[in-house]
Amino acid sequence: VLLVCYFVFYIAQSCGDAEVHRADDLAWILFRRQSGKTKGLPDKLRGVFWFKTDLAPELLMTMDGQDWDEESHTLTIASGGPLSWTHSTGIFGWIYWAMLRMSDFFCAKLYLKFDPDVKLATMPLYMCGYCPVPMGMWWTIQQIDEHNWDRAIYLYSSPHEKSKFSYILTRVIDEHGNKLPQFDEMMQSVTSEQKVTSLQLLNGAPGLPSKPLMQIMNGARGGRICGGRVPWCWGADSEVVASHEYEKCTLRESI
Repeated sequence: VLLVCYFVFYIAQSCGDAEVHRADDLAWILFRRQSGKTKGLPDKLRGVFWFKTDLAPELLMTMDGQDWDEESHTLTIASGGPLSWTHSTGIFGWIYWAMLRMSDFFCAKLYLKFDPDVKLATMPLYMCGYCPVPMGMWWTIQQIDEHNWDRAIYLYSSPHEKSKFSYILTRVIDEHGNKLPQFDEMMQSVTSEQKVTSLQLLNGAPGLPSKPLMQIMNGARGGRICGGRVPWCWGADSEVVASHEYEKCTLRESI
């Protein structure tokens, strides 16, 4: 009974913490709320990143605010946790968001285990701290240049060939809060009237995945109820509300 009650509470809390904003606004929200919160995080991993060629319904992420172990060069990201990831609106985006929130319910964590030069990492996923998640694949991330990373996916059935679902992760805001040229490219991809479906891209069509302008983010507790469509409610303290109001007034000045 207690588990069921907690599960119901968790669902209600998740809906309350979800926020829906424009992609450009969310990029700055992620940066402002998380920048500098992870001690020792290498500069190359700071800022806001764009899932540039990712076919999944996700657009932006930040590694700031996550746990960094300098000794083992490991970054630990809470799967489905707050203030780290954005997901597309629309039916598939909300389903994807709900699945990741369920992974957070089971304390799922993604470990980026880097080499000493922080250029290449394996990415195992664990639930409840110790149980590896059987996915039929493994993930790596490798630095291409200052702002781009190769997020490779390898299937157990084809271990020597990168999956078509591999993608490029591109930084759009750097560690100092500078908007990079890739920011405008990202915005063009979500505002363009010319849409390219994932199926077309898998079949070799040129272009970038079409994703909606409006994105979902898991905010800190005290976010806006029902995807930001209802005013703040239970759990919101004055500091959280004040930060929201500040962002609403200043985001446009930064773009």
